[in-house]
Amino acid sequence: MAPLFGQSCVVSCTQQGYQLDPPNFSVLSCQGNGQWAPGELKGTTCKDIQRPSFSTCPPYLTFNPSPGEIMVNISWTLTPEDNSGDEPTVTCNKEQGLTGEGDFEVRCTATDATGNSKTCTFDVAVQVHRCRSYLLPSFAQFAGVCDTIWGAECNITCNPGYHLTGSSTVTCDFDGTTTSWTAQTTPRCEATQCDPLELPEHVNINPSLCAGPDDVSVGTMCTPYCPTGRDLQGDGSSIVCGSDGQWNRFINGSSEDLACLDITAPILTSCPPPITVTRTEAWGVQVWFTPPTATDSLDGSSLIVTTSPSDLTSPYNLTQDTTFIYTFSDNASNPVNCSFPIYVQDELSPVLVSCPNNTEVSTSQQEKEVTWDPPEFLEPTGDPLDISCNYDNGMATLAVDKDHLIECRATNQDNSKTTTCSFIISVKESHSADNLNLPSKLFYFSDSCGTNETQLAIATAFLNAFNSSGFHEICTEECTVNNVQVTCGPSGRRRRKRRSRRRQMDTPVDLGIWEEHLYLQHPFFKIHKRSALNFEIVIGFSLETNLIVGEGQTDFDAALDAEDKMIGLVETLIEDGQLDLSSSVDGFTAVLDESSFNYEYVELVCVPPYTANNDVYRCVPCGSGFYYGNETQECIQCEIGTYQDTHGQFSCHQCPEGQSTIAVGSENVTQCIDICQPGYSSFTGLAPCNHCPIGTYQEEFFATECTSCPVGTTTVNKGSTSSLECIEFCAAGEYSPSGFVPCMACPLGTYQSGIQRSACHQCPGETTTLQKGSTDASMCILMNVRASHAYMMQAALMELIPSHVSVD
Repeated sequence: MAPLFGQSCVVSCTQQGYQLDPPNFSVLSCQGNGQWAPGELKGTTCKDIQRPSFSTCPPYLTFNPSPGEIMVNISWTLTPEDNSGDEPTVTCNKEQGLTGEGDFEVRCTATDATGNSKTCTFDVAVQVHRCRSYLLPSFAQFAGVCDTIWGAECNITCNPGYHLTGSSTVTCDFDGTTTSWTAQTTPRCEATQCDPLELPEHVNINPSLCAGPDDVSVGTMCTPYCPTGRDLQGDGSSIVCGSDGQWNRFINGSSEDLACLDITAPILTSCPPPITVTRTEAWGVQVWFTPPTATDSLDGSSLIVTTSPSDLTSPYNLTQDTTFIYTFSDNASNPVNCSFPIYVQDELSPVLVSCPNNTEVSTSQQEKEVTWDPPEFLEPTGDPLDISCNYDNGMATLAVDKDHLIECRATNQDNSKTTTCSFIISVKESHSADNLNLPSKLFYFSDSCGTNETQLAIATAFLNAFNSSGFHEICTEECTVNNVQVTCGPSGRRRRKRRSRRRQMDTPVDLGIWEEHLYLQHPFFKIHKRSALNFEIVIGFSLETNLIVGEGQTDFDAALDAEDKMIGLVETLIEDGQLDLSSSVDGFTAVLDESSFNYEYVELVCVPPYTANNDVYRCVPCGSGFYYGNETQECIQCEIGTYQDTHGQFSCHQCPEGQSTIAVGSENVTQCIDICQPGYSSFTGLAPCNHCPIGTYQEEFFATECTSCPVGTTTVNKGSTSSLECIEFCAAGEYSPSGFVPCMACPLGTYQSGIQRSACHQCPGETTTLQKGSTDASMCILMNVRASHAYMMQAALMELIPSHVSVD
């Protein structure tokens, strides 16, 4: 039956501990519009509002550690419950587990899923059972610390002159209710004495009366000890004369559990300093050194020597930094080590197995594809190599008229040493010279040399004779006569006529139209012999013409043809009388010696920056690594610190800042190598650079060697950059933690024979030194106890007296 208008319904949660949420929907009224007020139940839930509970919450927990312990594991059990049926989460402010003595408040909180919580609080006490302090009998004392916790055992001894009767140990016991001290029999101390002790070899006793000859009073504590240089092995605690007339432990002359063993290490008499060597061979480097020496400090017996490496001897082959160690051991196995480092500076560079030669190729195109066999490198020690080339895969397309540097560099990744394979591939295009020059001389007879004006007139007349001879009409290659110079001197000087290269080959030359034209215009006439003409005029001149290379003809053959034609031209002019100057200079006689024509090999005249190669008669540019010198008109190698990677240049490029080249004539910027920085040097002053070894420094760049520190000083590390890093080291008889100043003198009873040491050696046995700063083991002398004590007191007193006060 449906509810009627005005009726109300009560809404509630069916499970205990839950409440309607929101609560204003707990009563619903049926309205006249058929709707419920205050609204529908959509979104209304039952919310858990009841806190969890603990079925048990302990009021107080007590825990007691076991005998001999002061900590105990604490634990508890809590049973939380929740109306939801789910187990609440429990957190406590203190963890269960091992806990020391004390009282603790524990708060454990149970929280359900909706955040309702309940806290259980209880106390936990950790109580250690203890006895009251034990009341010792008369003349008794504890042997060691006597603790009062349950299970502690305390040992009781008697004072000197008494011996113990009854139990020597009392124990703190707990019977479940109370604690008390228990012993099998009650300890008491009664007066007694002990027999003198019999001591093993080398063992001494303090006081000495413990070894007799009289009996020893009860309670006397006798402490065994060893003389200097020996160490007590076994129970070194005091031996006490007990109240029962017996020593608290047994020893005699044959006791094996108490002995004085040799603990003094042998003394080093010599030990080499650090050594630096340079490795330049694949197999390593031989290290030469003087083996160290040592002596036994107590009895001088022979020593056992071991080394690291085990086969160490001088010389010894090394491939890397190593520390040599000599260990000297005496019969008691006491060792002393001499260790000295060997610094191996690896100077090995990769080995160049093969590298292509310089090659010249030619082409009529602007570029040419060129291939070559890649270079081969080898690293003798097996270190990895990093190989890089400016052109890869052994091929490249190269521009014409240029020298191309092909360079591959192999770098040892371990020491950065490099080896370079470099070669030049020249891609050429032929160049012809502008001119050919034939240096020549003619000799004339005269009765005097005349004046400077006369010789100038002779030169002008000679040049006019050439120009008026029809020379220009027949020399279609623009022939010219230049550099006419006149000299004069007594006759009779010997002359040698050089044959042309073509004539040396006995090859006939056809002068062609040149010869025919000369003979047609100038009929031959005979030259008069000289009679009383005692002076000889020498006219030097250069005959120049263009070099014309015919079809299929080489530059060389074309130059030789031109040479022979120019020689033939001059000889024809001579034979034709056209170079006679006898009537050309007023008042001066100059008669031509018709057999005097003298000439050199024809030479090329090239346009800068090209130079002549007169072996093949070709003008070639200055190659890479060179520049053209305008003053010398020659190719000059690039200076150190510069390079030139192209040909036909008037200057060289400067290396980048901080770099230079090893030698003149560098051809590529890759030959610019880093300059050695301060603290480094190399044979060239360039990379690869080596650290300055210990004992040296270098303040400058580009250094080829390092500067040694002044005598008595050294550096601490490799690669020092200043003389200020050269510091004074400790001399013999001195030491410091670093081995350098400030140094302290070796104390009395010690010595040091080495330099740069961090400690001094103890004098052997019962010996000592008479002064501080002793430098040798021989300064350790034996002194009796009384004299030694007196000397030590005197030495200590002297140190307190000012240096300006004298003591008699």
